[in-house]
Amino acid sequence: MKFLSNNRVDTLLSFEVNNLGKVGHAEISAAPLTIFIGQNNTGKSYIASLMWALANINGISKDSWPRWYKAFISKSKSNQGSSLEIDRKKIEDVINVVQAYFDENCESFLSRVFAYDGFETTQIKFKISDDFESITAAIDVSEIQYDKATNKVVSGSVSKASGNSVIRVRFPRNTPQAYDNIGGRLFYEIIGMALYGSTWGQYRNPIYIPAARTGLLLALKALVSNLFESEDEAPKFPMPLAEFLQRITWPPIERKTAQSEVARWLETNVAKGTIKPSDDLTPNYLYFSEGSDKAVPMHAASSMITELAPLLILLKGRGVGTHIILEEPEAHLHLSAQRYMARAIARLLNAGIHITLTTHSDTFIQQLNNLMAMYERKNKETFLNQKDYEDSDLINPGDVRAYEFRPTKSGTSVVELKRENDGFAVPSLNEILINLADETISLMGS
Repeated sequence: MKFLSNNRVDTLLSFEVNNLGKVGHAEISAAPLTIFIGQNNTGKSYIASLMWALANINGISKDSWPRWYKAFISKSKSNQGSSLEIDRKKIEDVINVVQAYFDENCESFLSRVFAYDGFETTQIKFKISDDFESITAAIDVSEIQYDKATNKVVSGSVSKASGNSVIRVRFPRNTPQAYDNIGGRLFYEIIGMALYGSTWGQYRNPIYIPAARTGLLLALKALVSNLFESEDEAPKFPMPLAEFLQRITWPPIERKTAQSEVARWLETNVAKGTIKPSDDLTPNYLYFSEGSDKAVPMHAASSMITELAPLLILLKGRGVGTHIILEEPEAHLHLSAQRYMARAIARLLNAGIHITLTTHSDTFIQQLNNLMAMYERKNKETFLNQKDYEDSDLINPGDVRAYEFRPTKSGTSVVELKRENDGFAVPSLNEILINLADETISLMGS
């Protein structure tokens, strides 16, 4: 098993935000596993949604492109192709363009993302990813055969210093504004490389799996149909939620991938059965208990099944890329099932999936702490055999960052937690547990 890093936390996406919902101030640096911990209604979902949005920065006008990038597009158009190395100095110009866009358009950008107005005082500040290395953008013209005809296409790519292509896109050369279209798409990718560094390919196209999944799944057909109503009649959905609803209704073609293996493992050990789609255009989902061929509709299944089902559906199909933003993975799970869910998080992480999760469960955090402790244990193999764990169940502490959302009188304070020998300790949750224990002892004594 190859782990992602060793004894250090890689800094990938880094940003600072002020006045977002209840969050007064937060400085976030993402890691392969980023954990947002805290009580209800402290702003965890706001920051998680912002993580989704920052992988979807579109709409920056070509008028805002740096002069050297405009010159590159112009030269490509004149010469039918060109290439450009983008070093750290140039990428600073790109970050400045992104910053200027958000300084002017932060309110409207977030209003679109969250589907309501209320971000007049929100500010977001960006920095270049520590993981950034020089990249090369290239545009060329080539010919392709299609239906016995030869057609010219304009191709664009962004490549790492190693020569590996991050993205390659094509437009027919006779398409109006073909070079500007290519330029806009490549600039989006260059922004991603500036913010995320060489890990951008893993963060592109994240999937947001929200809390309260039962209600969304039971009302799936009605909600999806409303997405396509006229603008005046359709209810407003936050963009991450709307995309989640659309992805969960994609044609349910099961694939054999590392993600689908984790889904089937969860079905065996937690669901004790299988989730299958109906044959409808917008599918209903059915639960088949282990050893039974009787279909149970979601409205008749337990809350554990309906909360777990969306994750299983997306992992087994085409709905999950390499970044999952998962709210409350412990929801409606018994403690024994939560332990399997923590191991599933580890298995996804070790399969190369980056995960951002929100939780307010101290026991779920403790299980993640245990999986990190096992990773560092000297007699690891013997311990794993005794406890029936596998290498893929372990979490390298160097791949994890955790943030506590602490309620205050003026809003929420977001603090990065330092991992101690026993793992991440969460003061705001521990205080509640201590108070509960003191109260219980008092009642027993009386």
